[in-house]
Amino acid sequence: VVSTQSTGKQWYQRRVHGELLSHASPVKMLAYCGLLCLLGVSLAAPLQDTPEVQEAKEQFHAAFDNAREGKHVALAPVNNDIQAAQIPNAYLDDIEPVVKAKADFQIAFDTAEAGGLKHMQAEPVAAFYIAKTEEVAAAEDQFMKEFMTAEKGEHVKYAPVNNDIQAPQIANSYIPYTQEVVDAADQFMTYYGEAKLKALAATPAVEAATSCCW
Repeated sequence: VVSTQSTGKQWYQRRVHGELLSHASPVKMLAYCGLLCLLGVSLAAPLQDTPEVQEAKEQFHAAFDNAREGKHVALAPVNNDIQAAQIPNAYLDDIEPVVKAKADFQIAFDTAEAGGLKHMQAEPVAAFYIAKTEEVAAAEDQFMKEFMTAEKGEHVKYAPVNNDIQAPQIANSYIPYTQEVVDAADQFMTYYGEAKLKALAATPAVEAATSCCW
């Protein structure tokens, strides 16, 4: 019963509204449309600024203009604290070894400045040659003979020759290629590859450090 009453009420409203719209003149329709447009424009218009908002805007623009003109430096805080006087320099008195070292240094400095450094150098050792006796001449000839032999490549004949009887070659021996050996070989190759990659990656850094040092 409630559903039937609701359906009937909706049908009656649609019928009445439809009849009202069907009997409305075009002028009234245009008037209604204009009224709705004015209502929409008035609702969409921006709200007027309150006095607080206007004051905040004015303060912001004033601060912005001061900053743009470089006047904001006046807002920097000023330190008006009274600074303490400069602490005077203080040095410890030189002890006796320091006084002696200073005196020795000053003497050496004054001597070098006056050009006396060369007098402090040791006398050069005089050139000395032994007399060219028969023994010396024979040694020189022997040396030149050996030198010429080496220069021609004939010194190879001086290489020692091994005449010992060698033991027979030990036969090659390998452990069976079991699964355990296969796993160990794979693990070794993995470690080897990682180490090689790390060495290659470190090479540019080492070269850069070496070139920088030299």
